Amino acid sequence: MKIKFISFDFWNTLFEGKGPDHDIRENKRLTIINNFLETLGYNFDKKTLIQKTNETWEYFVDIWENEERTLTTKEILQHLFSKLKVEEIKNLDHLIKKISNLILKYPPSLTEDILYDLIPRLSKNYKLFIISDTALTSGKYLKNILANHNLLKYFDNFSFSDEIGRSKPHRLMFLNVLGNSKNIKHLLHIGDIGRTDIKGAKKIGASAIRYKMYNDEPLSSYNADFVMKSWEDFPELLDKIQK
Repeated sequence: MKIKFISFDFWNTLFEGKGPDHDIRENKRLTIINNFLETLGYNFDKKTLIQKTNETWEYFVDIWENEERTLTTKEILQHLFSKLKVEEIKNLDHLIKKISNLILKYPPSLTEDILYDLIPRLSKNYKLFIISDTALTSGKYLKNILANHNLLKYFDNFSFSDEIGRSKPHRLMFLNVLGNSKNIKHLLHIGDIGRTDIKGAKKIGASAIRYKMYNDEPLSSYNADFVMKSWEDFPELLDKIQK
């Protein structure tokens, strides 16, 4: 199959999702939220904040898995505050900006340094896309991360779930970057999650590689064309798919 387009998941495919920076962001985020609530006259102990945050993430995952969409940053905060029985707050823009900026202050690292060389080389022969689900960090800020690594300029189009209104494996996440359904057979998608990345790509007729360095989930039945442990292996696998 002639591949003309290559799409990448963001988290745990291009960038680490659970590095040391992640824990720093989590702690800073809790502090920012707690300080914000204190200005409104609320006082919660850390244990309660963590418990209600975890319950909010359970709700997020339920929506993500069963409705093929992701909550926006605003919706996540609104749900958390409802769990804490905080009265409705009409303007959350300043809080959202402070939370979102954490990704720029404590940025994630690339999963492998070879990507600094691989992505520019691939861009010479293929159109490159990002197809990624988002949570507290919107697609706008993920683009900033790419720009800070001098990689944004190599990508031709983007599908972020907070902007599309759907999440993988929904077909709109893939069709949005292609523009024409006739191009699906020429698309190769790489991601780490079978349920979203591989299932979504294969269901519409695209090729798919599961990247397993940071997510060694069972192969299950999502039928990736190949499973890849390192980006070092990608050029060889791409050649095999092309044949």
